[in-house]
Amino acid sequence: MHIYWKGQSCFNIMATCGKGETLSILIDPIDPKTDTKLSKQKSDVCIFTNNQVSTEGLDGFIINEPGEYEIKGIYIKGIGCPDCAEKERTDYIYTIEAEEMKICHLGNLKQKELSSKQLSAIGEIDILMIPVGGDYVLDEKEAAEIINQIEPRIVIPMVYKTDLVKTKLEDVKVFLKEVGEAGKTPQDKLLIKKKDLDNTEGEVVVLQP
Repeated sequence: MHIYWKGQSCFNIMATCGKGETLSILIDPIDPKTDTKLSKQKSDVCIFTNNQVSTEGLDGFIINEPGEYEIKGIYIKGIGCPDCAEKERTDYIYTIEAEEMKICHLGNLKQKELSSKQLSAIGEIDILMIPVGGDYVLDEKEAAEIINQIEPRIVIPMVYKTDLVKTKLEDVKVFLKEVGEAGKTPQDKLLIKKKDLDNTEGEVVVLQP
């Protein structure tokens, strides 16, 4: 599996399914109305973690509401997240099961604590994508608490200050210091297989867009 971070909460996951076939999953493609500039990408599946982004003109199978989905042997679950930062917006958490690994993407989560119902729906997670920049998402301390609740094998921080965005977010270094991972070198992508998770617990991987 290849995981690329495109900025903010946008990820591209390339997962093998069936007999060597690759499925491209795009999560939260950047809305062209925002101040984040990203080129349009094609994908087989496109997932949205809130209901305020237009799906017009996008390729692939669109998932933008809670429920359970199966595409070519890859399982995706959307989970309700009622305590979002903006009352007019509905946020969702998604889990993705592929290549015998389970990913959880928390979207623009602002809850300081996940409910027992949400934790049960999320289940055991190998790779957690979690916002850490504060302001309209979790800050570094809140993110650390959510990580302790989920106990993933790998943590990928997202939604923090970069050259691509102008919003008032903290640098990822603030989060890394909070979780004792200061000095992490960002990498272009995460290439991961099930066997790589053996003896891995709470490892932080920083990606660059």
